[in-house]
Amino acid sequence: VSPKGMVLGNIARQDGRLKHIVKIVFPPMRVIENAYPVMRGRHWLYPVVIVYRLIKGVFFAKRNLNRVADITVADSEDVEKRKALLEKLGLLGK
Repeated sequence: VSPKGMVLGNIARQDGRLKHIVKIVFPPMRVIENAYPVMRGRHWLYPVVIVYRLIKGVFFAKRNLNRVADITVADSEDVEKRKALLEKLGLLGK
């Protein structure tokens, strides 16, 4: 792999991590509806729930920071191991 390819790979990996962190902070509505059933049919409350989750996150910051840290330091080997485990458990299609 050329140095340029390695740089592009690192950028893509960082971009993927950033997208994942954004998905944690701003999950899709279906995830919010599953976590907070009161949200079904009340999509206009989405910003309120996001603020609530952020405030709640402050009180559980250590756990949440550990989760974010796990994402940001995961290398491709870790990702492949987790993917293989999910496939073995039948939670991820091959």
